[in-house]
Order: sequence, then C-alpha cells, then structure tokens
Amino acid sequence: MSSPFPGMNPYLEHPNGWAGFHLGMAVALSDELTPQIAPLWYAELVPTEYPFPAGSGERLQRQLERIGERVRIPARVEALRLPSVQIKSVDADETMTTIELRNPWNKSIPTHRDACQRKWQRFMEARVHFVEIDLLRGGQRTPWGHAPQCEYAVTVSRWEARPTADYWPIRLRERLPIIPVPLREGEPEPTLDLQSLLHRVYDAAGY
Repeated sequence: MSSPFPGMNPYLEHPNGWAGFHLGMAVALSDELTPQIAPLWYAELVPTEYPFPAGSGERLQRQLERIGERVRIPARVEALRLPSVQIKSVDADETMTTIELRNPWNKSIPTHRDACQRKWQRFMEARVHFVEIDLLRGGQRTPWGHAPQCEYAVTVSRWEARPTADYWPIRLRERLPIIPVPLREGEPEPTLDLQSLLHRVYDAAGY
C-alpha cells in the first residue's frame, strides 16, 4: 500500500529510520534520471560520511578484555554514509548537476551543518547546478533569502541564473512537486516526480 499521506509522510522523518529512506530515495532519483539523460550523461551515487562518537544513539562504548589484563578501547568514531546524486558527462566525467537530500544530521549537528554549507558554497562558486530536496521539518533550513515559511522545500539552482534560484515551498498536506533537473543550457531537462518516487520507495521498503 502506498503512503497514506497526500505529500511527505511525517513518520519517515524520524532519525532512526531516515537512513533507509534516504538511501531508497537517492536510488530512486538515480533510477528515474538514468533513462532520461542517457547516453550523454549518467547518474552516480556519491556517499558523504557523517561521523559520530561511539555511544551516541543506540551504540554503547565497549571494553575489550585480553588475557591477563583489561584495557579500555578509545572512543570509536562511527560513521553514517548517505548518498547524494551527481549527474556526470560520459565523455569527460564532468559533474553538471548535484542533487542533495537534506538529512537530520546536516540540519541539526553544527559540525555537519557547517561542512554542508561549505560544500554548498563550493557548488555556488562553480559551474555546477544544485538541487536541494528538504523533506524534514526539523533542524535549520538552508538560509535562502526571501524564502517563505513552509514545512518542506525544494530548491533548483542553475549556475547561470545565480544568485536567484527556483524554489518550491511545500506544506504538510500538499503533494510533492514535479521538478526539472538542469543540464547544459539548451538541452532538454529531465524531470523528477517526487511524490511518485516517495510512493515507490514506501512500497518497496514495506513501510
């Protein structure tokens, strides 16, 4: 059965289950783009690592017992790897467009949030289109100027149009939009029906 909500399913926002949903959406985005952009372009899943100290969340720091003595293991750094989608050219391996799904950690943990903002700045200064999909009500939203209040949001930033960008404010009960994904100027733009993709992920995972 598809998600019973008309738009984003708020139960999917919980951090304990977000990683699975994030991965499913990233794969669905890539799969949806591939037939639309071939043969000149391809979609690649690019993981970003979010480190956490052991003991945060459900994992606890452990002690290691060795023969004749007891030693304490230093706090282990655990990492969560979540993918973004990059559209690259087949001939030159040039990155044309990056699609980012916001997550609870890069919206709430200051170090991850700062790293995310530095990455956005690099994109903004390069000739790379940037698509941000924010399906989380919690945490700090990207501080775009003049953005209206909303529960969720999608931003499509074409490098040649900066500093302006296309913006979709989304309310809790609204259907997720169909968005264009920019490539080279003058080329047909593939589209992503975010609501249909959410239902696809929801059904495939058996939520």
